[in-house]
Amino acid sequence: MKHILFAAALLLSSLSAFAQYEVGTITIQPKVGMNVSSLNKLPGTSMRVGFTAGVEAEYQVWDIISVSVGAVYSQQGYRHNYKSSFEGELMTDMSERYNMDYINVPILANVYVADGLAVKAGIQPGFCVSHKYREKNNITGRLQKGDIETLDRKFDLAIPVGLSYELPNGVTFDARYNIGLLKAIREYQESGRYKVGYNSVFQLTIGYKFVL
Repeated sequence: MKHILFAAALLLSSLSAFAQYEVGTITIQPKVGMNVSSLNKLPGTSMRVGFTAGVEAEYQVWDIISVSVGAVYSQQGYRHNYKSSFEGELMTDMSERYNMDYINVPILANVYVADGLAVKAGIQPGFCVSHKYREKNNITGRLQKGDIETLDRKFDLAIPVGLSYELPNGVTFDARYNIGLLKAIREYQESGRYKVGYNSVFQLTIGYKFVL
């Protein structure tokens, strides 16, 4: 037991050497980047690549631990392509794009495990501000647009987990995966049942962190 306590104390003391900001420091970080999003548990869908931008504020609670909160615009959604045939003839060839854009509010705990390197996790409420679909018939060229009527709710809740690395000049790189907890959309299947999808978003951003 003594050996375990000694090892834990040694680890904590080494981690504290990595702290970049004094306790009580507040930093602000504007950031931009890209999303690769899809919907879990919804069959036949593919990824949508979108834009993300926002700002996060971070408060240094302890030498190696900080908390942050942000407001981030996030383009999410998915693509869906399907074909059908009858007696060997192609009847339908459709390309669908579902764009679901959110204002997300990530609330994170950040643990600095090396100089500039932080592991992060938390909770993220999200609010859908736009939900549009675009459907094209690749045979006839017919195009349809409108609101997504199968949106399950405009409020989302996700668990963000990830890593960030801050350079000495304040430039910060962030890789994050947002795991959706609530049903985002429902699709009617030929079986007569509904399939539901949960937001799944991999996010890469670059930002600049400065002290208030």
